[in-house]
Amino acid sequence: MLLSAIVSEDAVSVSVGYDEFDYWEGGTAVRACRRYDSDGHLREKIFYWKDGVNRQQDEKYDLDGNMIEKVHYNTDGKMQ
Repeated sequence: MLLSAIVSEDAVSVSVGYDEFDYWEGGTAVRACRRYDSDGHLREKIFYWKDGVNRQQDEKYDLDGNMIEKVHYNTDGKMQ
C-alpha cells in the first residue's frame, strides 16, 4: 500500500515503446531487433549471431535518427 502511494506521488513519465524482430530464415532464432520509443523514434538496433541469443552488434540512435554508438561482440558475447 505504501509503495503505491509513493509511486503515484513521485511518478515520472516513462516512455514505453515497442520492438520489431527479424528472424533467421527457416527458424525461430532472432536475427535482429529494432527498438522504438513511444513516439516511434528508432532508439536501438540489436543484431544477433545465428544462435539468436548472443549479440553480434548493438547500434544506438539519438532522437534525430543519428547513430551515436556502435558496439561489436564476438561469438561468445564478449565486447570486442
